[in-house]
Amino acid sequence: MAKNAHWIWKKVYYGAEKGAVAKMNDETQKLMSIKLNKLLQEYEPNLIICTHPFASHMCAILKKKKKINCKIATIITDYAPHSQWLMYPAYVDYFFVAHDGMKEDLINRGIKETQIKVTGIPLSNRFLAHYDKESILSEFELSPDKKTILFFAGGEQGFGKDKVFNMLKSIIENFSNLQVIAISGKNDKMKKQFDELVEETNSSENVKIIKEAFPDMPMIGIWKVVTEGCDVYITPTIKEVDVLREIGSDIIAVDGTDRYNCEGKKAYELIREIKEKYPDQLVMADIATINDARKCVEAGADIISTTLSGYTEDSKDRYALGADFELIKEIRNEFPDAFINAEGRLWTREEAKHALECGANFIVIGTAITNPMSITKRFVDYINL
Repeated sequence: MAKNAHWIWKKVYYGAEKGAVAKMNDETQKLMSIKLNKLLQEYEPNLIICTHPFASHMCAILKKKKKINCKIATIITDYAPHSQWLMYPAYVDYFFVAHDGMKEDLINRGIKETQIKVTGIPLSNRFLAHYDKESILSEFELSPDKKTILFFAGGEQGFGKDKVFNMLKSIIENFSNLQVIAISGKNDKMKKQFDELVEETNSSENVKIIKEAFPDMPMIGIWKVVTEGCDVYITPTIKEVDVLREIGSDIIAVDGTDRYNCEGKKAYELIREIKEKYPDQLVMADIATINDARKCVEAGADIISTTLSGYTEDSKDRYALGADFELIKEIRNEFPDAFINAEGRLWTREEAKHALECGANFIVIGTAITNPMSITKRFVDYINL
């Protein structure tokens, strides 16, 4: 897109400054700031220096909510000030920019001149360090007698998957005197393609594929364990929580209802157990009623989710009503600062939008996009009416 349709890329880039994409990013940063706040409360910094827009965004949110009261300095490591760098600017004390043009741009956006410092973009000292070439080549089992190409491909660099693949293939087939380190980043499909290409061309001695995962979205961990005679099955005990935390779940979803789990404890009590063992762990409580929400908020849940509305004995009358918008409103009215996830029987774009209008911070869509049988059945049932 960046190479062949730059006008589209321009629309995407600037389109992220407002509208649905900007709102989604704002809600995501509000959620992630909860975890960041716990770290900041532990260290009590006098100054926070942000070199990424998300960090600046989260810190500004926390300062706006009066969770922190320290100075915030944002170093814009870019040559143009995208709005994602400038979220809640009144709560950021200093902006460090690359050139005078950026300073004028920020002033035109309403930021005070006294907040802006023109310093250029800082570079890591690692770029100035000297590395032992022989040890690096040895680490990757490469020959010191051949020239080496570092091939970045994980993001496809705006060329598209096929072109990037064909570039690497062309290098391998036409330059046997060269060796390649190909970086596939978090692109699993591309890494698989590259691995197959190396095997197909018998070039493992000359080509090394490297992959690293850098998730750019929070991961919600959930483990469903069905136990005979027990209704609670969504991450029911601390044993499942231990595993979900170990694999890197940013958020762990648990049953937050007033039902007993397989250990004879009320499901929502697990929230306290998690917070005692892992104080920094974000917990999402799947609830069915406003009473469940009250107990989960008291227990320390970071997110309240309407997942189980209509699926418990005390809420089964709500199933036929579809998505439980009234429950979302109830939670928002009683807990104005709660972080709410709307989940359960959301089938259309209109319903998803309405859930946000009712007070949800974000939504999770499940069966409506993941279960072809249910999707097909809805069409068939409607046609046969």
